[in-house]
Amino acid sequence: MLYGKLISKSQNFKGTSNPKTGAWVIENGFFIETEGWDLIYNLILYILEVLFNHKSIKMKEALLISIVLFISCGQPQKNESVESKKVDYIFEATYLDDFKIGNPELVLKVQQMHKYLINKDYEMAASYLSDDVVFALEDGSRLEGKEKCMQFMIEGYSSIEIQDYQVAVNLAVTGDNGDEWVLLWDNANIVSKDGTSSGFNWMETFRFENGKIVTMNQFSKPRN
Repeated sequence: MLYGKLISKSQNFKGTSNPKTGAWVIENGFFIETEGWDLIYNLILYILEVLFNHKSIKMKEALLISIVLFISCGQPQKNESVESKKVDYIFEATYLDDFKIGNPELVLKVQQMHKYLINKDYEMAASYLSDDVVFALEDGSRLEGKEKCMQFMIEGYSSIEIQDYQVAVNLAVTGDNGDEWVLLWDNANIVSKDGTSSGFNWMETFRFENGKIVTMNQFSKPRN
């Protein structure tokens, strides 16, 4: 911890620190032992004491300026890049337009589910789904319920091999309404039983409630 404290009086004024103690000796014999930012606080106390006891008006003015400078140096600076600015969008979002970074543990759950899919452990993959989960698939079809979604995974992945699986983006976000999402951009080569290989890119969103996936939206395109 950084700290400093007023120690005692000395007979001589010095403008440099004591190499042994780190103390600074200042006017009227006070010296301050410092190891950090509290030096400013103690200097202000010292300046105030001298201010009220000194007879010179010019000296008082100089001391007042010193106090102002010390205080201004201690004020936190605003980070303009962090502060959000209100933007008037041309098109209003029908769902949400205000998100913040969410829970990274949900990203890990999505990755674990994909690992089980790749390894064809469908029961474990389905363990991340809620009972009333909804899959909105790339072809526009819709599956409702954990049982139907698990059956889709079994039928879709049993006859293929997933190779060179990569994640381009995985990001957890939380909407201002409390909805928790994981955004996933991934890609892989799909190898069929006859050895034919096709590359695909996917964009998927997973909404979570109570640690389980309740919605999955999927988009895909072939990769050249």
